Amino acid sequence: MKETLTERVLNNLQYITLELTIHKDKIINEEIRGKMLKLIQQNKEFLITNERMDTYERGNVDLRDCDEGDILISALGGVLKYIGPTEENNYYDHHVEYLDDNLGDGTRTHDGYVFRNNRKPETDHDIIRIIKF
Repeated sequence: MKETLTERVLNNLQYITLELTIHKDKIINEEIRGKMLKLIQQNKEFLITNERMDTYERGNVDLRDCDEGDILISALGGVLKYIGPTEENNYYDHHVEYLDDNLGDGTRTHDGYVFRNNRKPETDHDIIRIIKF
């Protein structure tokens, strides 16, 4: 199973914490090390809180509010760009383009879901946030 962006960042933060602990006398002085560890802990807490919020926010977007070029964030941490509405009578409502993972173009429902039915939140890049551009 592919790790989410949050999981990847948390793993990287854990690795940095481990390296700071193992090489505490060799890398930097104790004051800077302490500040770095505190910052890492704050970032971990922030990411975990946002991951929980994202779970609750899923489905609370409306792609009809998007303009071409707006940035979309998926539940799995994917970054997409809003292209525009699909043609009338299309099964899906909106065109999107992945900006990472080389996944190409896609479509979404008005509420940001990949599928109208048979949804799989653990693997679907459902849209959970719109960043106006």
